[in-house]
Amino acid sequence: MVVIALDTNFVTPRILHGGKRSNQEINLLDRLLFLETKGKIKISFPKTTQAEVYAILRAGRMKFKSKRTGKKEHKKLSHSTIMTFVHRYKGLFDVEFMDSLSKVSGLDNTETYKEALFTEIKYHLNMGIEQQAEYLENRNIDMNGCKDPYDYYIMVSSVQDSADYLVTNNPKDFPNPLGECRVISDKELYDVLPVYP
Repeated sequence: MVVIALDTNFVTPRILHGGKRSNQEINLLDRLLFLETKGKIKISFPKTTQAEVYAILRAGRMKFKSKRTGKKEHKKLSHSTIMTFVHRYKGLFDVEFMDSLSKVSGLDNTETYKEALFTEIKYHLNMGIEQQAEYLENRNIDMNGCKDPYDYYIMVSSVQDSADYLVTNNPKDFPNPLGECRVISDKELYDVLPVYP
């Protein structure tokens, strides 16, 4: 069975907007969840990545079109609003875990959310950033091209879950291949998904 790991930047816009560029385009996240229910694929979306989705939305790192100005602006979402999306995509999220993130201090602040988030990630992954880099290097993964150490945990989770593919909007930010895992964009995902029925 094909294992597909999902990066935060692939998931977040799709849970918010359905991932549609036109009325005819199918939400690719919904397609993945459908294929998983049919036993055709397995999605890798661990608590660490779920926590990042929560933190990005809570701290206002996503842009939304303003009704007042018509321009895209950063907007913080409340816990209850985030949980509406979580419940809609309960096949992807651990609802109880996501709800517990309301108690994590600092996730709702643009200045402190990364520190609070990576304390949470370190707890669930049982590794700090240095240990994550060491874990990857010990598996002969070339880390020289990695621009953002905050992407390391995505790579570690993908390797630990034996993912065949990691889907991201920024494939250039990752070594490719990532061990046995191929890093692909959402456009490339169409070519690797099994056909159903």
